[in-house]
Amino acid sequence: MPRLADAWAARSPRERLLAVATAGLAALFLAVLGGRAALDSLDRLDAEISRLQSDIVNQAYQIARRQSVEARFAAAAAQHSSAWTESEIRDRLRQEIYRLAYRYPPPLDENGVPVRTDSEGDALVSIPELRGGRLIDGGEGFREYQIEFDLPPAPLPDLLAYLERIQSSPQSLRIDHIDLRRDPARSEVAARIRLARIVVHDPGQEAADGY
Repeated sequence: MPRLADAWAARSPRERLLAVATAGLAALFLAVLGGRAALDSLDRLDAEISRLQSDIVNQAYQIARRQSVEARFAAAAAQHSSAWTESEIRDRLRQEIYRLAYRYPPPLDENGVPVRTDSEGDALVSIPELRGGRLIDGGEGFREYQIEFDLPPAPLPDLLAYLERIQSSPQSLRIDHIDLRRDPARSEVAARIRLARIVVHDPGQEAADGY
């Protein structure tokens, strides 16, 4: 320290001013570096906080939807079973075809079976007696039951509404073929539909049941 004091005293006023200015600039440079590092750290913290907030919102949304998704999954699962026989699949498909033909389709119970109502006379489209179909083994964890039926002449909007209901049915229905016909003297449209119902099954249960 004495040597530093002697060296400082030996300097001219100009040299002392330059030394003070240099020390000040060095301190300012270090302060700027420190400030930038602190700002970068704050930016990273802000980004992390935003990410965590987004994760919390998304998780809360997923939790809120979980019960709804589970209920929909249970409703869909009720429409499929590897234990069903061909006659059970046929009967459920026939029930669904008739249910969707109501102008106001009755709801389904917890087993996916239509609830009986007194609205049978209020039909969107009329369906004659259904003929038999055939069961096809898809070989990829599913079976499908195909059936063909005719729709008598009906207003085109009603027919289109019925086809939309088939596509949105919880029974996983698929329209394989449709033939539309119209008498030139009438505005109504008749149709012949080949419909397939997909039934997903468990491979382990399949082996046990012999399907």
